[in-house]
Amino acid sequence: MERPMRQLYIIACLSLLIINCGQRKPIEITESVVEKTDILFSDFLKLIPSQPLPIEISCGLSNGTVSSSQFEKFKDYIPQSADRIFGTIKSETVDFKLIIYGETGDDIYPILYSYDNEGNIIDTLFLILKGCGGADEKQIPHSFASITNNLTISLVDTTRMIHYPANSKSTDDYVVDSMRISKVIVRVDKKGHFVKQ
Repeated sequence: MERPMRQLYIIACLSLLIINCGQRKPIEITESVVEKTDILFSDFLKLIPSQPLPIEISCGLSNGTVSSSQFEKFKDYIPQSADRIFGTIKSETVDFKLIIYGETGDDIYPILYSYDNEGNIIDTLFLILKGCGGADEKQIPHSFASITNNLTISLVDTTRMIHYPANSKSTDDYVVDSMRISKVIVRVDKKGHFVKQ
């Protein structure tokens, strides 16, 4: 009677050992999926345009952007609101990556994103203080953004307050009454955060 019990005990222990060994395989699969994700982010960076510094943007992004729908495979790295991609910013840093996306409105509004090397978003910065599409018979806004070689970002908005003389015959025949200028300076710190000066 003792011998069959001992055999049952040995079989039960071996079964538990086999089950525990079998549970290690999914962990290895999970690790390989993480490695694949890292490769996908680097592949995404290679496929989108690369923009050399310095960068100057006036009244939104130009037509040189590409549609984000062309990169469906990489949608996890593209913000949902972005429908255009301007490209990566060439920089000497290896600690983070910078990408400018576009969001279509009155203009193509530029938004700067910083990422870690795995494709996680660190920070975002809207590169327009006031859109240029708000021009009317009383005001003409104009927005500028520049990014220097040392990653200092200047955002400038000029709004001309205007009126049209009674005898004006063209939309270009306005008189500037005053001008408001807003300026914000931002720098990118060593960890990829956007810090106002």
